[in-house]
Amino acid sequence: ALLCYFAMLIGVMVYFSPEDQISTGAHQVFGPCGVTDIDLTGHTRARYICSERYPTRYFRFDCPPALPGAEQKTRWAHVDPVAAAASSSTGTVSWYTVCGQPHESFEKWFAAVSTLA
Repeated sequence: ALLCYFAMLIGVMVYFSPEDQISTGAHQVFGPCGVTDIDLTGHTRARYICSERYPTRYFRFDCPPALPGAEQKTRWAHVDPVAAAASSSTGTVSWYTVCGQPHESFEKWFAAVSTLA
């Protein structure tokens, strides 16, 4: 069973592209930059993800247009986190759309996943 699990991980990596993945849903809270908080270990951390500071190698906020039929009132509609946070009374939002980024080096990612499998 464990071998099948890791074979499936390798198959997903080979046949699917991260840049084709679009996720609209609950994510880390998006809000203003520069707001800090204290984590459980007592270290200072950024409280919100913001448009100037997020892991750009993994995802982005400027997604391609929604597929035909994804009207604004459906669950498939793209939600811009900047606009959603601006219209929120708290200035924060956790429901928005992100899009995957292509691998920086597919060969290195494939080798790492294969080695770990």
